[in-house]
Amino acid sequence: MNLNVEYVREILKAFQHNGFDSLDPKWGGGRPRMFTDEIRRDLANLAASQPAGLGLPFQEWSLSNLRREAIRRGIVDDISTSSLAVILDEAALTYQETKTRKESKDPRFQEKKRRVERLTQKLHNPPIVVAADEMGSISLAPVKGRGWHPAGHPHRVRATYTRTEGTRFWFGAYHVGADRLFGPLIEQKGGRP
Repeated sequence: MNLNVEYVREILKAFQHNGFDSLDPKWGGGRPRMFTDEIRRDLANLAASQPAGLGLPFQEWSLSNLRREAIRRGIVDDISTSSLAVILDEAALTYQETKTRKESKDPRFQEKKRRVERLTQKLHNPPIVVAADEMGSISLAPVKGRGWHPAGHPHRVRATYTRTEGTRFWFGAYHVGADRLFGPLIEQKGGRP
């Protein structure tokens, strides 16, 4: 084994001076960060926002659209999409499939929502907020999802199935304070409890 004598001497001197800590040096490694914590936070906040809510003509952010908007807003002068992806990953933001939701047609919905949010944020309030909703037509059925499979050979589930046991309806309630989901499972809809 051919060791550089000068390198070995440096290690011995460091060990005499710092002890065992010299065996685990705290080198910075790499160049300094190009973007401050504030810029990273602004990029993450922009990515977490809804583009349509900002008056943009698309529903979800792509990395290229997010990059363009960050530059347009003056958050950064320039940034690559790969650097942007790293920053979003560090902020625990992931690229996910969009899910659907229903919006209330109640004209006082925003007012009621603000009141519920205000009440749940007060520390002295007991955690008694309960949200309830009815889920209809629950049946045992195969559902598709995501997984790792050989290229060109995805896992397939049957599109058609027989409901041998019929369907059920569930009226669910969620107790926010107790983080508990509960409710009755009924065989048919109706006005009776």
